Formats: sequence, C-alpha cells, structure tokens
Amino acid sequence: MDEQQIRQIIREVLRRVNEGETLDSNAESSLLPKAYFIFPKNWQRCETSQYIPMLKAAEGKYHRVVVLPERDANEDRFLSVGACTVTYYSDLCAPLEESVTIFPIPCRDLVLKTALCLSEDFEGAWIRKCLENGLRVYMKREDIMFTGKEPMAYRKKILSYYQDVKSYGICFLEDDNFRESVLKSGKKETKARSKTRFVTTEDLRVIPQNGEFQIHPGDVLTALAKDHIEKFGIRIVEE
Repeated sequence: MDEQQIRQIIREVLRRVNEGETLDSNAESSLLPKAYFIFPKNWQRCETSQYIPMLKAAEGKYHRVVVLPERDANEDRFLSVGACTVTYYSDLCAPLEESVTIFPIPCRDLVLKTALCLSEDFEGAWIRKCLENGLRVYMKREDIMFTGKEPMAYRKKILSYYQDVKSYGICFLEDDNFRESVLKSGKKETKARSKTRFVTTEDLRVIPQNGEFQIHPGDVLTALAKDHIEKFGIRIVEE
C-alpha cells in the first residue's frame, strides 16, 4: 500500500467520523451487488457534475466500485460520494456475478469499439465478459451527437453503430433515466439472461456466396458480419 492510498483511507475515515457514520458501513456495503463505474483515460477533463450525481444516487443500492485507468491525484473527487471502493484497470480481471457496469462519461470511441466487438483493451474486454455472462451494461449518452456539418452518410453510420450496441442489450443512460433504468433493478430483481454468442466474419467465411447461415435465439451479428452477409448474399436462418 503506497502513501497516497494511506492518505485516502485516513481522509475517508475522518470524513465518516465527522458525519457520524459507523465504521462498519463498508461491511454493509459489501453485502450489496457491485456496480462498476468505469472511467475512461481522459476522465480528469470532465466536470464532476457529469458523474458525481450518478455515483451518489447509487449509494445504498450497490457497492460502488470506481474503476480508474491508473492511480491519479484527482481521486479526491470521489470522497464526496460516501463509502465506495476505488480501484484500477490493472487490478480487475472479470466482473462478479449479479453486478452491473456503468460507463458514466460519454465516449463515442467506446461505442464504436463495442459495436465492432473489439476487445483488445481493458474496456472492450470487460464489456465482452459482461455480455458473455449475461450482465447488464450501461453507457452515458452524448448530449450533442453531431455539429450538423457532417455528411449524412457519416451521421447514418455513427447512428447505426449506436443501434448495434443497443441490439447487444446495452442501455444508453441520460441523467433523468438513471434512477429508473439502473436503481430499480436491485439484487432480488436481477433476472437470468441467456449467454450471448457473437457472430463475426470469421464464422461466415466458410459459407459460400448466396448460402445460408443458421443463428440461434440470443445470437448477435456484429456490424462487420452484417456487411459480409450483404456483400455475399448470405441468407440468415433462425433456428
């Protein structure tokens, strides 16, 4: 444990003592389902008003885990949200059962990578593990999608990526629907979801032109797979 972590623990204990909190609140929190709040690499540039209200609203409903790219002096920003765990990309391997994952800062690049099922980095690999295990994922929606100067074809392509992500079962959040979408789904209300199988271009390469490919309920066609199907006239047959 380094000096910065020790200072953070001391500040948190002092804050809770000053506010009259009991020191066993972390034990109570650990009994709740986990909510991973995953922050992107440029999170320090964002105003706290973008994500602090969301973190505060989840208090008492989830054991909140703030996931940062790396150790950062700006971690002090999270002291105002109450007891929560701060950890880092390098410390996590996979989400726990019955957990939810929330990306509280809008990031278009993350949406595009998710639509294409790219999982080379931590965020992409995390989302893949969530989907493969039937866990809920939420992303914060951009307030302003376009400037209005973009070509129509560009706008349509970006919107199609957002639709692909929604088809995977990922929800886009706005400030006014966070409580309705996430907080009403407590541990007792978590429903088992079927495992997701992603159909990629690799699965389709063996299918001849104008051939057939069978999919099963819950299967998801990636954006590149859809392009391959259209290009080679492959017919999709549902089981």
